[in-house]
Amino acid sequence: MPASSAAHSRKSERRLQQKNLIFCSFAHILFTFCDFVDFLSILRLKHQQQPSTIIDYNLRSKAPLSSLVS
Repeated sequence: MPASSAAHSRKSERRLQQKNLIFCSFAHILFTFCDFVDFLSILRLKHQQQPSTIIDYNLRSKAPLSSLVS
């Protein structure tokens, strides 16, 4: 294998690793944000003293939209 081909292969692999790192970082930030929004929603429910419990909220938030409309 020529030296230039090996260098190109290493550079390509490094670029792929950087893209994977960026993607994983973005995914981590997104999931953390979603957890934070869930946390704020639970605090809002507690503050309003709704009869809903945290478990009820989680079940409703995972339910399909059609079940919430009816």
